[in-house]
Amino acid sequence: MFALHIAPACRGVCAGAYAAGVVDGDRLWKAANLLRGQLDAAAYKHVVLTLLFLRFAASGKSALRVPPAAEWANLRGGGVPSALRALEHANPELRGALPRDAGDVARLDELLDLLGGIRLGGDARDELGRVYEYFLARFARAEGRRGGQFYTPRCVVALLARMLGPLEDRVVYDPCCGAGGMFVQSGARDVFGQESNPATWRLAKLNCALHGIAADLGAGPADTFSDDRHAGRAADVVLANPPFNQSAWGARDDPRWAFGAPPAGNANFAWLQHVLAHLKPGGAAGVVLANGSLTSTRGGEGSIRRRLVEAGWVDAIVALPSHLFFSTTIPACVWILSRAHPGRTLFLDARGLGRMVSRTHRELANAEVDRIAAAYDAYADEPGFARVAAAEDIAARRFGLAPGRYVEKPADAEDAGDARARLARLAAEWRALSDEAERVAAEISELDLGLS
Repeated sequence: MFALHIAPACRGVCAGAYAAGVVDGDRLWKAANLLRGQLDAAAYKHVVLTLLFLRFAASGKSALRVPPAAEWANLRGGGVPSALRALEHANPELRGALPRDAGDVARLDELLDLLGGIRLGGDARDELGRVYEYFLARFARAEGRRGGQFYTPRCVVALLARMLGPLEDRVVYDPCCGAGGMFVQSGARDVFGQESNPATWRLAKLNCALHGIAADLGAGPADTFSDDRHAGRAADVVLANPPFNQSAWGARDDPRWAFGAPPAGNANFAWLQHVLAHLKPGGAAGVVLANGSLTSTRGGEGSIRRRLVEAGWVDAIVALPSHLFFSTTIPACVWILSRAHPGRTLFLDARGLGRMVSRTHRELANAEVDRIAAAYDAYADEPGFARVAAAEDIAARRFGLAPGRYVEKPADAEDAGDARARLARLAAEWRALSDEAERVAAEISELDLGLS
């Protein structure tokens, strides 16, 4: 946990948020959350994160032009809306990124005291950037399924970055960038992307600006399929965590579908092909998708998957454990798209990794991320964990790409401990699927289908 220095001048709830002048991110979150009142996490998120950005702008250590109205001392007593307008006017690159209603919340002055009490050291950008990212993660956890729409867990970003990095000197693209976490956490500096949700697009603009990343996120929010803001532009690396099994999407007839038109009811293979359309020759991509993308044959998906394999694009598939994402409890997978090993695919079965940090959320440890990345670097068989399969072997399995079909334990390795671990994993996956089934059933019951 990172440490932050809080000035003793904080008043109200902030007075209980520091000890000996030092407070960690968790205590800062709890103090801020006490001020939330009746506002739900989804709305409060934009208030807190906007104020954090104003705190950075007013620190005197940013490259932003800060007019008097945006100075921290002038924000109390209803000065936040005026500060936002003045800051945007003085910095055209922020146009559209600053919400107009961030000052419309009870106990705002107390929240300003709390955030203003962060005593900044030599690198205000780094310190406030870590607070911003920490708060993003906590808001995603608090919002649950809705939170997963704007935030990719840090361990998943770390895995993609380790497998495809280093990224500092390469052009990186994210077609569904959420709050910009892929850019920030991966260490990328030259980035572009887009986001369809207006509020989330603003968060991404602020996040990148706070971290000193000159991100091109388009002139505003836009749907990637129907309004590709970066058509014709290519990247060295693409990182993407698109909505799982997205059912509502457009652009059915499009030159991006070089391997076949994706079905109208599921955008998984639209995302994969969109990513490929934005890769430079010799580039690579890491895409997180639902496990159904590995085996589904509906709507021509099996044919598209076969063509991707035959074209040599499926460099690796990683089976992830359940409960990693805030948006769903079901297990997911990582597709590594690259022509680094044509005619071969590495299958990694990481379903048994990670530990539950809460009843509903699992995290991969740094050592586990390193283990997966090291296996990808080695690109060799590892009993019980990794296997390299030739295209002919994949064809014999009808182009199903679930790693469990390829990675097998040796017969003499299935001792009692292994059996118990396997049963525990299967039980966790069954619970995850049950939870997901209940969620889907609840959503269906809420729909007005006009059947009565």
